[in-house]
Amino acid sequence: MHDRRQDGAAAKVNLSNMALKRQDLDDISARTLDHYDRRAEDFWKGTRDHDVSQNIAALLAHIEGEPPFTILDLGCGRGGT
Repeated sequence: MHDRRQDGAAAKVNLSNMALKRQDLDDISARTLDHYDRRAEDFWKGTRDHDVSQNIAALLAHIEGEPPFTILDLGCGRGGT
């Protein structure tokens, strides 16, 4: 977690010596999932018609070799095609 400086910017915090207990991790996970669950439908509605063909074309332009390609989707997008 980052603290805020007086100017509002995030201040870097050294977490290398921070040991989290299992309950802490469970709590963080639960709060994160709750955050996404409460916003999922609105996010989907706001992005379901978003045209990503430009993004796909940019990705494919940098792949060397002949199609068809096999692409591993890491799931960091909005969940659409």
